[in-house]
Amino acid sequence: FLPPNHLGKVKVSNHKRILCIFLGHILPKLISVLAIKNLSPYICQVYKTTRKMVEQVTVFVPASIANLGCGFDIMGMAVESAGDILSMEMSEGDGIEIINRTDYDIPSSVDDNVMTPSIRAMLAAAGVRKHLKITLMCKIMPGSGIGSSAASAAGAVVALNTLLGNRFSEKEMVEFAMEGEALSSGGAKHADNVAPAILGGIVLICSYSPFEYIRIPFPDSFCAAIAHPRITVKTSESRAVLPKDIPLHDAIL
Repeated sequence: FLPPNHLGKVKVSNHKRILCIFLGHILPKLISVLAIKNLSPYICQVYKTTRKMVEQVTVFVPASIANLGCGFDIMGMAVESAGDILSMEMSEGDGIEIINRTDYDIPSSVDDNVMTPSIRAMLAAAGVRKHLKITLMCKIMPGSGIGSSAASAAGAVVALNTLLGNRFSEKEMVEFAMEGEALSSGGAKHADNVAPAILGGIVLICSYSPFEYIRIPFPDSFCAAIAHPRITVKTSESRAVLPKDIPLHDAIL
């Protein structure tokens, strides 16, 4: 993840997620490598292991930059070199348990975490009841402007979809992740962060009703510079100061 005073170049991540199966005794060693090496060229990497009555996946989800240019709420891109790492265990039962092993605070209540509405929406659509234990091992700094909440929501749906046998499409996963973004932003469902976090590259949202998107091609050499001041701004607070109406002469360039 990026420290508060990070300044440097990051490349756009344009790769699909991959699924690899590892033996249980290899996974802990693998996780320690993931935490220190730059594996972000692979979007939403998933590592899966199975024990008796318990299935577990570990997911890496990249950071993202949204509101690109004039694309407010409709265009964003995934970036390399920053992201979340979380593991999810699924077992018989009901309920969600979240364990935070990062340096950042997260909501103390499960109901206030952006992963929860996304998970509940997917479980309801699948028609199943499961107990889920989620462990956050690496986290983008909340309020940093590079998709911290989106990475949590996206990581949760990618991990859960894997545990459910990949029964949902990429488009459906983005729609489930939007439920978490709605909680973070105070009710507004937007996909300009979660879509690139799940799909990779640059994504343009064409419509929210019905939900449609396209991927925008870009050269391999395309880079962006991210400079982050020591300021934390919540999405819900920043959206609250926006005017509800814009005069026509201001809206037309």
